[in-house]
Amino acid sequence: MTTDMKAYWNERFENGAIWGTEACPSAQMAVDYFKDGSAILVPGCGYGRNSSYLAKTGYVVDAYDISEICFTESCGGEPKSPL
Repeated sequence: MTTDMKAYWNERFENGAIWGTEACPSAQMAVDYFKDGSAILVPGCGYGRNSSYLAKTGYVVDAYDISEICFTESCGGEPKSPL
């Protein structure tokens, strides 16, 4: 049986912010270890809660996800996000 991961994640993210809207603790703690202005890659970014947080903190963020729904809802609903 083959799992269609794109369809799976699109369906999950149709329900909105399934992990909340605040950056997770590991994203918040990571800023203590990155140099200011560092470039950060966030694969599997979901709807962008951590990516948006990191970008607002001053990092250059490239974020990717398989789900198209994530990108229509990404950056915490902020269409002019720094991502």
